[in-house]
Parts: sequence; C-alpha cells; structure tokens
Amino acid sequence: MVFVLLLLCAWYSNGMNLTGVRSNMQKVVLGLVILGAVLLDQLKQRGWLARRPAARPAAEAQPREFLETDR
Repeated sequence: MVFVLLLLCAWYSNGMNLTGVRSNMQKVVLGLVILGAVLLDQLKQRGWLARRPAARPAAEAQPREFLETDR
C-alpha cells in the first residue's frame, strides 16, 4: 500500500510540475492527499465504510403475532 501511495505522490508531483503549480502549493496538495488516505484507512478499519445489509422487503417480513386485544 505504501508503494502505491509513493507512486501516486510522484504522479501528482510530476503533473503539477508540468502544469506550472508552485512548489509550496504542491506540498499542500500532497499533504491533503496523504491526509485523505489516512482518513479513508481509519474509516475502513473502524467499519464505518462497511456495506450494511439491505432491509428485507415487506413481503418477507415476519408476521406479527396477534394479541388478545387485536381480535
């Protein structure tokens, strides 16, 4: 994963050099990319990005039990 992040940072840096972005702004963008990667990793580890099971349709729902007062 670290190798992929390094390649991504080099790719962003090269692209910003080619488009004429100043070096101080390149550091800001690189910091935001790293921060975003860390935040996504933490969310994934804590299970906040996990897919939740879909709710069952009403036809498959369990029938409710009738009480004596419902008759």
